[in-house]
Amino acid sequence: NTRVLFRLMWKDARSVRPLIIAIPCMILAFYTLLVILDASMRLADARLSLAVTILWSVPLLVAFASPAMLVGGEDESGSLAWLQTLPTNWKQISLSKLLVTLLSITAAWMLGLIFFLAYCSSVGFIEELYSPASQTDWVPLWIMLLIGIGISLWVTLTSLCASYLFRSPLTALLLVL
Repeated sequence: NTRVLFRLMWKDARSVRPLIIAIPCMILAFYTLLVILDASMRLADARLSLAVTILWSVPLLVAFASPAMLVGGEDESGSLAWLQTLPTNWKQISLSKLLVTLLSITAAWMLGLIFFLAYCSSVGFIEELYSPASQTDWVPLWIMLLIGIGISLWVTLTSLCASYLFRSPLTALLLVL
């Protein structure tokens, strides 16, 4: 059973490979845009808010899109029906899709956090993230991360359920919205 699950996960990981490759590209592009906007518009106080928005947006995009790509894309290509003829049950198929999505989201959060901390360090916000004086203005970083991860998990499960209900990537994405 474990071998079958790993093979299913390998197949699913290959399906979302473009999304996994796009994660660091999106994060880098968003932070580059933030630096360019800051240089041209002098964002000052909005920089940290925009950096947090970028930190949250990429993992949420992955949580939103990955299940729809996995389930809806397979249903459109006919491979979901083919998978159900193999000596595996729907639980393993669904678990594989969920685990691949969770690994993708974990990678997005880790890369996003690395870029977030690098950006905050480059503009001098690291002290503000950890200083007690900023605790009155900002939610601590670890609480922001826990809330974001919780929302990512909720979006993942909602998107996965919607994808299985409607089997169309676009319909499932619109339903989650």
